[in-house]
Amino acid sequence: MALSLEEMKAIVRRFAVEPWGNGNLAVLDEVCAPDYVIATTGTLQDLKNAISVYRKAIPDLKIEVGEMLAEGDLVAYNWTMSGTHQGEYQGLAPTGKPLKTTGITIVRFANGKIVNDQFESGSPSLEQQVS
Repeated sequence: MALSLEEMKAIVRRFAVEPWGNGNLAVLDEVCAPDYVIATTGTLQDLKNAISVYRKAIPDLKIEVGEMLAEGDLVAYNWTMSGTHQGEYQGLAPTGKPLKTTGITIVRFANGKIVNDQFESGSPSLEQQVS
């Protein structure tokens, strides 16, 4: 059974908010296909690892999902993440500085599950923001 555009948007909201904002990585196993790919080469485990590392560095991480557009098997949304650099990140000691990143993500569905996402962000990296 095909998902409606509104159902896909609801799943994408969970995909963005629950792991990044709440640290609930288990939701990724619910909403993503086992062969999920981030960008062109990353696996579902790679995504989980990236979220874990980022949340350790920024434990107060918040994500706001903005506008969502859905058509066919795609959902696109813009987002803003913010928080404070309170933990080590790739060898960079905590600075206590505020961080803010914005971007756009496009998610592809197949058989009711997320199979791919690609994102773009023009924001400075964490390293650039805290140096």
